[in-house]
Amino acid sequence: MLVHFPVAAWTVASGLALLAPWQSPGDRAALVVALARGGNAFGLVTGTVAMLAGLMELTGLPEDRRLRAALARHLILVVCAWFGFGLTWALQVKHMLSAAAATGLIAFGLLVLAGHAGARVVYHHGFPGRTETR
Repeated sequence: MLVHFPVAAWTVASGLALLAPWQSPGDRAALVVALARGGNAFGLVTGTVAMLAGLMELTGLPEDRRLRAALARHLILVVCAWFGFGLTWALQVKHMLSAAAATGLIAFGLLVLAGHAGARVVYHHGFPGRTETR
């Protein structure tokens, strides 16, 4: 459930990062940049929490090579997306808005791929194990 917070924040922040270079200088442009930067920061913090929670799930990892490969793929993509959004945030702080838009777009693409890989881990491999409530 924790992954929804960074995904939502980075989705909005990526859209705003793409808009920021096209804004005329003024209050509206400053607001767009501030919201994009804030969304990225919120995504980085909540993404860190979500990654730590995900790492705790690995304690029950079964000895399945295909599952381990799928988890490794997901982990690599998540970490790359996280660093991409971190770079985007740093570029926004430096007011390098065109570069921030480009890195934000790349990071968002990595996030989509990470989400797909994570969905495969859950729905194809069934990890972590599901418990039924009655």
